[in-house]
Order: sequence, then structure tokens, then C-alpha cells
Amino acid sequence: MAQRVSEKMIQEEALVPTLGAVYLAPYLNGVLKGAWSHGHLSLGELWGHMTRYPYLPRLARRDVLDECVRHAPLAVLVGQERFALATGWDETTQRYRGLIIPPRSDASITPTDNTLFVEWDVAQAQAEAEATEAVPATQDSSLTSEPSSPVRVLTPSEPPMETEEEDGFIRFFGAVTLNPDRYSRDLGNIQREIIDYLAGAGATLEISLDIQARKADGFTEAEIRTITENARTLKFDNSAMGFSA
Repeated sequence: MAQRVSEKMIQEEALVPTLGAVYLAPYLNGVLKGAWSHGHLSLGELWGHMTRYPYLPRLARRDVLDECVRHAPLAVLVGQERFALATGWDETTQRYRGLIIPPRSDASITPTDNTLFVEWDVAQAQAEAEATEAVPATQDSSLTSEPSSPVRVLTPSEPPMETEEEDGFIRFFGAVTLNPDRYSRDLGNIQREIIDYLAGAGATLEISLDIQARKADGFTEAEIRTITENARTLKFDNSAMGFSA
């Protein structure tokens, strides 16, 4: 019985077994916005809120939230979804330690209660300040440093060196059938495990969604009108969308 109840709760999203950064972000930047302190919210505080307030996602266990944080550096976040991560706050410098602004394929983080979710604008301001401070140091070093290897000058009679281009895979493609009873979970897993990795690797993405639905007794006029209007609002391709017998 416990297994059947759990499966039913997961289908209705009353119990969340996996969590993606894109799914978590609207809560961080929405109902939890008032809980942020000085531009950040700790992972321990977030977990405490999730165990107390029923309007937040009900996670199966703490590991679900930790896994979300581990994969967050690879997430592609836009608009109100955006947030950054940090390992801590330095009171002396008034800056975040180990700041990560997704997507970062070269970054990783180990979740602890002290791991911080950082407001996007605050994180961007720190990153820009650090980049500005690093420029003079880089320019000074370029004036004094010796070249690491001699420069090879080509003469007119000497042909340029040919370099071998490595043959490699440059394209990924894939299709998958989702469980119609758990499509939200499956979409979250695909976004987190595939799309985020591709975007984090710097790939250019083209993503399409194919939906086919059948209703044995036929769609009513009201249903057709509502679905069609919603599809147009969501920018569905008119040439590839419609109803048929």
C-alpha cells in the first residue's frame, strides 16, 4: 500500500523524487524571495522551509535537493529562473567565496548546509568587479613576461605549416517517448541530464516537442478552441498543429 500511495503522489507531483534547477528556481525567486538574507539563502535554510511549508515542493528526501545543487552549475537559466551558487560568504572582503554563475561546465560544488543560493544581480556585480580588478594585473604581466616559446616567422619561400584537424563528433541527436502519466518528471530528468549538459558544453541547441493525443469519443468544440488558442499563444508552428478525424 505504501508503494502504491508513493507512486500516486509522484504522478500527481505531491512527492518529488528528482528536482532540476529550472523547477526549483521559480520558488527561489517567487514565494521564497522574502526569506533571502542580504542577497542569499543557505541550502540548510531552504531545506528547513521545504519541510515546513506545504506550498513548497515535497521532496522524497534531502538527497533530492543535494543532487539538484550538484547539477545546478550546468543548468541553463533565463529570466526569473536565474540564480547563482557560492560556497560561503566572506565578512572581511564582503564577497562570496567559490561563486558559480550557471551555466559553467568547468565548475562543481559539494552541497552542504552552508552552500548559498545567491541573487543573480548580486552575483553578476561581484563577477564584473573581479573581472575589472584582474585586467590591470594581466596587462602588467604582459609587458614584463618573456615569450614562452620563440616566434616562428615564415618567409615567402616557406609554405605555412599544415595542421592536422582531428576528426570528431560534432552533432548529437536523440528522440525519446515520455510516460504520459509522469511527463513532468521525465521532462525534468531530460532537461537536467541531457539538455543542461549539452548547453554547458557550449553546444548550440535545437529542441522541438512532438505531441500526439487521441480521444476516443472526440474533442468537443470548446476543447478544440481552448487547445488551439493556447497552442498559438505558446508559439506552436501552425503548419504542424491541428486536429484530425
